[in-house]
Amino acid sequence: MTERRGFFGRLFGSGKPAAKHAAASFPAPRAATSAAAPTVWPSLGVVFEIDSLGATDEERMFYGTPARLIFMKHFDPRAVGRSYLWQGDTQQTLSGDARQFCVAVSARDPSALTALRGVFSKASDKGLAAIGQRFSEHPVDLDFSSGSAKPVRREPLPLWLSIEDDGTAIVDDAEDVQLCRQYRWAYRVK
Repeated sequence: MTERRGFFGRLFGSGKPAAKHAAASFPAPRAATSAAAPTVWPSLGVVFEIDSLGATDEERMFYGTPARLIFMKHFDPRAVGRSYLWQGDTQQTLSGDARQFCVAVSARDPSALTALRGVFSKASDKGLAAIGQRFSEHPVDLDFSSGSAKPVRREPLPLWLSIEDDGTAIVDDAEDVQLCRQYRWAYRVK
């Protein structure tokens, strides 16, 4: 693993391999108190233009960090509740057809994704894709019909974080702890 240097290296320390979260297990969804939990949780991705993320060469090299910073600035985990967050290069990027990064949310409540779309439709941060390309529909839906979650993927995004019903982020490394502190997200270390 390569050691990060400069601003992001001092702030966050070493980089983390994306595959670290790929084999994560999913807890079974808690039963909703007012209605039965859906068997498929829909997802919505927010797309970023890699070449517009970061102000320096080093920041552009670690483009996922500026994308997560923008995402966390606008995302309110308490408003979405129980959900899973994914992040990584899009399939088009991996195929060499684009240079895009995606942060996606799989949520039990589809109306939370509608609200999320509204928030990011109004955002104007440098690095967000143009409004017509800003959203990826159903990048990582979760199918709970067998009792445990099975990702149904349109995009090859590894799991980044999970969010509990009360909006608490479940994190497992120092970079995510720092991001949660910076944006005043409640968090718990796994």
